[in-house]
Amino acid sequence: MKLDWLRPNIAKSIAFVVAVLIPFLRERAPAIDGSISVAYYSVGQLLGSYLYLADWFPFFQMLAFAIVIYVAIAGIIDIISQIIRKK
Repeated sequence: MKLDWLRPNIAKSIAFVVAVLIPFLRERAPAIDGSISVAYYSVGQLLGSYLYLADWFPFFQMLAFAIVIYVAIAGIIDIISQIIRKK
C-alpha cells in the first residue's frame, strides 16, 4: 500500500496551516446575566493552550484532530491533482 499521497508539498502545507488556523470550533457557555456567550477557537490556538497548560489528554485529542485534517486535505488535493492530470 503506497502512501505517497501523504507526502507534504507546498499546496498541502499551505492548506493545512490555513485549515488549522481558521477558528471553526465553537463553544457556547451561559453568562452570569443569563445570556449565552459564544466563542470560536482554532485547532492551533487550542493546541498551544493545552501545551502551555500541560493538559495532555485534550492536547493529544487536538493533535489527532489536526492529523485527521491533514489526511483529509492530502486526500482532497491528491484527488484534484489526479483529475487535472487526466485532462
